[in-house]
Amino acid sequence: MSQLRLNPLTGRWVTIVAERAMRPTDFATRVPTVESGPTRPCPFCPGNEDASLPTLASVGPESHWRMRVIPNLFPAFDGDDSLAVRNLGPVHVMAEASGTHEVFVFTRDHKAGIEVFSDEACAEMMVTLKQRLQSHADTDNIRYTQAIVNHGREAGA
Repeated sequence: MSQLRLNPLTGRWVTIVAERAMRPTDFATRVPTVESGPTRPCPFCPGNEDASLPTLASVGPESHWRMRVIPNLFPAFDGDDSLAVRNLGPVHVMAEASGTHEVFVFTRDHKAGIEVFSDEACAEMMVTLKQRLQSHADTDNIRYTQAIVNHGREAGA
């Protein structure tokens, strides 16, 4: 389970997720490109939806989605526990890091960044983000929501 720990020097909370160190590409010496192809089915590519966790939300028909949202296979936040801060010593204040961690697949094309999206695709992306963020805001135990965009393998996507 992930943990939130209070940094005693800065007063800021830090997320500790030991399980994320087990991601298959963390120690790769060479990062494969989309052109060279992955060694296993890419869960983000059309036709490989069964290689990912079940879809949480999508835009377009299931067989020809334009955008989809799936749970992160290596989540930094997981579970629905209430925030319970524990003081375990003079410099060890922590809490379980429960919550949700989702992946937005904004397009069926790996190479397309949001800078080339049509106005309609940008609008769909923003509406989908808003819907998911609102869903999280309506969840009792979620106190903070953040959306970030990674594009390409080098960014961790």
